[in-house]
Amino acid sequence: MTDINANAIDSSAGSRLLFSLFIVVLLSFGAYATFVSAPATRANVKIQLDREIAAENLAFCERFGIRADTSDFGVCSQQLAIVRQKQADRDTAAAAGLP
Repeated sequence: MTDINANAIDSSAGSRLLFSLFIVVLLSFGAYATFVSAPATRANVKIQLDREIAAENLAFCERFGIRADTSDFGVCSQQLAIVRQKQADRDTAAAAGLP
């Protein structure tokens, strides 16, 4: 009868050790994702967004005959940035429930 209880105790300790090891591995992956992968991903998303906005600016301004190599293109891009910011402000206000 004592042999059965001793095996049960050893099995329980082994299970706890295995579970603890599993938790440590999960925490390691979480730390990697938080501190290494996430900042790089955010930087790549920001770069991609900047490229898309630049392409939209170029397409929009050229549609009205404003070429990219003119000073008017800078003005057009600035005005588009203002429009985008006002829209972002409206979206934020709407999400907050403000009129």
